[in-house]
Amino acid sequence: MSFFGVPFFGAGLFMLLISLRVVPVSNASELPWWAWLILGGMGIIFTGVGGVLVFGREWITVDKRQKRVGYPRAD
Repeated sequence: MSFFGVPFFGAGLFMLLISLRVVPVSNASELPWWAWLILGGMGIIFTGVGGVLVFGREWITVDKRQKRVGYPRAD
């Protein structure tokens, strides 16, 4: 799952940098003002989804003998 999220995270960061005009684009003068807002929103969504996929992993243990579901303890 982490490897699947890396392209989303990278694309989201790239879109955010374009919307903040850190990374220049060749047709910037042709884009209307609302296109920059859409690009920034898509950048936030892609970065969020990619960040959850890359950094949001936790293991859940299913123990059938003790009939418990939970996170493993660090003993």
